[in-house]
Amino acid sequence: RLVEHAEFEKQLAHLNAYLTVSSTLTQPLDLHELLEIALYSCMEAVAAEAASVLLLDDEKENFYFYQVEGPAKPVLMSATFPSDRGVAGHILQSQQSEIINDVHSDPRFYKRLDSKPGFLTRNMIALPLTAGEERVGVLEVLNKTDGQHFTEEEHLLLVSVADEIAFAVRNAIVFEYVVNTYCLQRQGETSCRGC
Repeated sequence: RLVEHAEFEKQLAHLNAYLTVSSTLTQPLDLHELLEIALYSCMEAVAAEAASVLLLDDEKENFYFYQVEGPAKPVLMSATFPSDRGVAGHILQSQQSEIINDVHSDPRFYKRLDSKPGFLTRNMIALPLTAGEERVGVLEVLNKTDGQHFTEEEHLLLVSVADEIAFAVRNAIVFEYVVNTYCLQRQGETSCRGC
């Protein structure tokens, strides 16, 4: 009975995390603020130390860390790397999310970023961010607390969260494009006044 109750509590926490992320991403806030809340919700839901959203640059040749939460934030916020490298590159190409509970034994792991001081990746869940047919980037949730392994249940929770994040990012990019191509060019620099 105690096991059943603990399982129910865990499922309730996962549902709450999904609802928090989903409702947050519909708010009219800055995308960085939305993703900060979403990443912290992901970290809390799966008991992880860090999380990041990697987006593709305009040429689709490199990843850049658009949002990072956790101890790696100061190191990674300025980092870029080729979009065909690392676990993230594989996830983007295959469009299949993965749990990797020992990243250092995975030959795809891009060790260059882990060599920077301040953070050491042990394990991760990596998920493609795809809005419809458009490949936007990758969501990574890193380092399960207490040295534990990520579970399939946690992976499935993050799959649904990744879909929400992908559409929020894509919508923000489209909105920025509309503002830059229509409002600013057609109506002038000061016409939008923060619309």
